[in-house]
Amino acid sequence: MSLHFSKTANLNKIQEVIREGCQPLYGLFNREAVGEILSSAVLENTPYRGGVSKRSLRIRIKPKAEDRGEDLAGIFGLDAEVFGKKYLEAISGDGQEARRIRTLHSSSLLCLLCFYGVSEDRPLVIKIDGRVVKFTSSSFEVKLPVEKEENGESRPANIDIVLAGKDEKRGKPVMLFLESKFSEYLSLGKYEGISNRVYEKTYSQLCKGGYLDRMGLKFEENPENPSYSVLSSTNGRTLHYASGIKQMVSHFLGVKNIAEGEQYKGVDIYLGEILYKFPGAIDKRNLKFQDYRYLYEILAEGLNEISDSKLKVVEQCFTYQEVLKSFNLNPSVRLFYFL
Repeated sequence: MSLHFSKTANLNKIQEVIREGCQPLYGLFNREAVGEILSSAVLENTPYRGGVSKRSLRIRIKPKAEDRGEDLAGIFGLDAEVFGKKYLEAISGDGQEARRIRTLHSSSLLCLLCFYGVSEDRPLVIKIDGRVVKFTSSSFEVKLPVEKEENGESRPANIDIVLAGKDEKRGKPVMLFLESKFSEYLSLGKYEGISNRVYEKTYSQLCKGGYLDRMGLKFEENPENPSYSVLSSTNGRTLHYASGIKQMVSHFLGVKNIAEGEQYKGVDIYLGEILYKFPGAIDKRNLKFQDYRYLYEILAEGLNEISDSKLKVVEQCFTYQEVLKSFNLNPSVRLFYFL
């Protein structure tokens, strides 16, 4: 297959998803530059419930004995050896990550491509809590321990990335546990199945402090299964990204459980979230971005207030656009995501 044919075929597939799948999100990829970058790849509709999705595309994976992401490294012109190690970390989740990460709008792919190369030679400088921190290493899909649920199952909270570095002024070690969101916050709705055994105390504290009310959310027991609760809007349909709030509470408990460990002695620990900010054609007037950012800020305030740990939740969401503005990001990755 010629590169020109592959480029044209891929752009046609992207346009088909926008048109027939009613998926405006893929307008981000409907560009000649993206066609050029993906010219050595084959796009296919993502498998979904025994069929294929009309709303999602993925980069076809070539069957190999061992998948180290060589195809992705080749497509984006990355250091294959370094990327391979980080790729294996990123797909170490539940066994389906190797397939999910090839979805064009995968949050894990965005995170991996942007942060895999953070190193002493390619430091990432971020201002956190009034401090300038130079990060020189990254780890992906880090498992955070949380308590066992009612049924005895232990489901660790997997956080997308952990950055390690030092405060530039004082030289003190700093670690940033960071959850990555690409298009997730565009999907609004309640979150069900929250274990009371694991989470009720934290949500009760947030409720008592008035933080849930300020977010327009409530935490209520599920009458059909009293061991679990639902996070939803105080009134009417849940027009918020409640799933993201629940996930950050999970990460808060997980990081808190390890923060006092010996390996983090003398290390300042932060928990934060990084969002991709879409153009107005995808997120009209950035309303969904603004709504989730507002909820996150209230949550961060509440979690910091109730925390009995040295862990601090970053007060505002980061954005990919701001964090990577001055970083030595691979040109193809910057172009692909319009960064």
